[in-house]
Amino acid sequence: MRPSSRHLTPTRCVLLALLCNSPVHAQTAVQGAIMEKLVGSDERVPCAPLPGAGSLKGALCSEVAGHPAMSTRPRPTFPLEYREWIEIAPSTYFNIWNSSVARYPVYLSKFLGRDDLTLVTVAGAGASVPTAVTQRGGALTPANEARAAGATRGAGYTSAKDVRTLATIGQTGKSATVTLSGQTLAVTVGQRAARLNGKPVTLQGAPFMLYGQVYYPVGLFKLLGCTVTPVVNEAGVASAMDVTCLVGGQPRTALVESWVF
Repeated sequence: MRPSSRHLTPTRCVLLALLCNSPVHAQTAVQGAIMEKLVGSDERVPCAPLPGAGSLKGALCSEVAGHPAMSTRPRPTFPLEYREWIEIAPSTYFNIWNSSVARYPVYLSKFLGRDDLTLVTVAGAGASVPTAVTQRGGALTPANEARAAGATRGAGYTSAKDVRTLATIGQTGKSATVTLSGQTLAVTVGQRAARLNGKPVTLQGAPFMLYGQVYYPVGLFKLLGCTVTPVVNEAGVASAMDVTCLVGGQPRTALVESWVF
C-alpha cells in the first residue's frame, strides 16, 4: 500500500534515515527511493540470483508488469552512469544509479517465458559490478569513450537526434550546418571554431563523432538565439536542458539530453 499524503514520502524517509538511522537503514531507504523512482512502485519481492550479476549485497527487488519506462535507454532526468543499459546476460541488463550518497548497481531482468514481467533489482552501495561490465575496461565508460573521440572535457553535449527536434542539420563528412529560424551555424567535427551566418564564433565544445553519431555542444542553441535552462536531477546534475527557440515565428520547447564528459 502506498503512503497517503499525510505519511512520510520515500524522499522524506530517505532524509530521516540518513539523519536518524544506522548506515544500513539509511542505505535501504535510498534503495527504496531509487526503486520507486525507476518503476513507480514501492512493492517488494524476494531477490533471486541473476545471470551474469555480481554480488547482490543488500539488494531490493520488485516485479513490474510490462516494460519499465527506461528498459532500453535511461530517461535524461535519471542520474544513471551509462547512457545505454549494458546487457550482461541474455535478457539481463545493468546500470549504476549515482545518488548524492553513493553508487547503486541496478539490474533489469526479463522472466523467461514471461515477456510481460520484469524483475528490477537495486543492489546495495558497494556491491560488486558484473564481470561483463568490468571486462569492458574503465577506458570504455561513456565519458572516456567520448573524450577519446574528441569531446571537450567539461562541455555539455547532446545528440544530433535531439538537435533535430528544433533545428535542421546538413552534414557532409566532418562538416555540418545547423539551421534554425533563418540562422546557420557551420561547424566541423573536432573543432571549436565555427561560423554563425558567416561570422566566426567559438563553440563551448568541439563536436565529436562516436559510433557514427555526431554529438553537438548544447551551447549551440544559445548561439542560435534560444533560451537554455538546465534541468537538475536529484543528484544535483544538469542531465537535461529545457530549450526554447523561435521556429516559424512561434516559440517551441524541447527537453534536450545533456551529457558532460
